[in-house]
Amino acid sequence: MSTVPGEKSKQPKRSRIVVNVEQRQQTPQPQPTRSQASPRRPRRSRLRNPRLLVPLGIIALVLLALVTVPYLWWQAYKSKPAYALALVLDAARRDDTQTFEALVDVDSVSRSLVPQVIDQMHNPNGPNTLAPQVRRQIEANAAILLPGARDQIRATLLTQIRDVLARSGAADDSLVVLALGVSRVAEIKSGEGADADTAATATLSVNGRPVELDLRRTDEPNNRTSDIHWRVVGVKSDELAARAAETLARVYPMGK
Repeated sequence: MSTVPGEKSKQPKRSRIVVNVEQRQQTPQPQPTRSQASPRRPRRSRLRNPRLLVPLGIIALVLLALVTVPYLWWQAYKSKPAYALALVLDAARRDDTQTFEALVDVDSVSRSLVPQVIDQMHNPNGPNTLAPQVRRQIEANAAILLPGARDQIRATLLTQIRDVLARSGAADDSLVVLALGVSRVAEIKSGEGADADTAATATLSVNGRPVELDLRRTDEPNNRTSDIHWRVVGVKSDELAARAAETLARVYPMGK
């Protein structure tokens, strides 16, 4: 088929797409970013920073000392006669006779009053209404008769202690405050020589007269409470001895 001259030039030219395979293979790949090149390292915790560990450790030790030192001091103080006296005062003001007798050996206290009661028998202001024979019998048997008056002795001692607390202004103090401020109520002296760690004397003022409580250290395993390390085993009191003498003078002729 013949073509008309000039028609060939009128036909659209075909475009040619050339792909350079080698150049495409050599095209550089995109480089990973800095964050993609290596895994991100975790931040170091501030608590592991040595600059913080030292002051934090010092603060922790100070707080521990603030808690431990007072606790150890209080536990040591509870083994002192001053704390035992505070327990006696607290039991007296609460009228807790069970705890009071655990802290005060009333029978031993009664026996300690024997010489004082005998002196009261010879006191011009004592129970002079007794016949001389009865008086001599009471003096001879005071050590046996006085434990029989233990209830009256205990009641009088409780009354005296409550009176001392009221006069000192410590009647409403808590046990801790009373224990720490027991010097407001009584003067405590340790024993001398071999009795320095096992004996003590607490002096109270009752109606303007001194009353001495003799305390002895006790390690008895059958104590009702572990806080009891000392017990009152003796009392020197003119008023208490006079009351005991009056009780004996009243009950002895009746055969009690």
